[in-house]
Amino acid sequence: MSDKSFSSIISGIISAAVLIVLIGIGVTTCISKNQDDKIQVLEKNITELKEEYIPVRFVKTTKQNKIYVNVSFYNKEDKKIGTKKITFQHGNEIFFDFKTVTINSNVTIFFPYMIFTDMIAPENGEKLYDEYSKSTDQQKLYNFDDKEVLNLVNEYFRKIINNEPFDTDTVKGSGVHDLAGIRSFVDGKTYEIVCHNKTGGIEIVEEK
Repeated sequence: MSDKSFSSIISGIISAAVLIVLIGIGVTTCISKNQDDKIQVLEKNITELKEEYIPVRFVKTTKQNKIYVNVSFYNKEDKKIGTKKITFQHGNEIFFDFKTVTINSNVTIFFPYMIFTDMIAPENGEKLYDEYSKSTDQQKLYNFDDKEVLNLVNEYFRKIINNEPFDTDTVKGSGVHDLAGIRSFVDGKTYEIVCHNKTGGIEIVEEK
């Protein structure tokens, strides 16, 4: 093989490699832009919601050293979409664990995740998300009409419950609950878990 032919082959290989890299960059850029566009639409949909969203209302009762909790779930239109009755054999107080997804500094979405007591570790508590999900990858809290936005929220939900990493800069984590001066939950009273869409804050208050 002549040096000229060999150089032509090497040049062709390098050109092909460069072309593949450029195509890869183009695809990545396209995917990233598509994801950014979806997030912008999601931001618009979330910011159009009320500043406060109540996905959970609950009532606690105690009998014979057991805790009974009736938890009701509501979508963004405040329509009840499910109820779960839970019995704890041990404990004095109950706690709720939420997973939050921060889209930007002004937009947060919330997923009720777990309920547990002061004598049960969070990881051994009762799952909440199975009660408001149609399947393992669809939730009914954020029932957006825009299918792309709905699919994106469902994607976040699926990754949270499957403990999968996010491929964006979105942050997931447990919500911190402000009891708004409530020392303990009174048996028979209804309480609301209020989520603040803009600040990302979560608080538990007695139903008005």
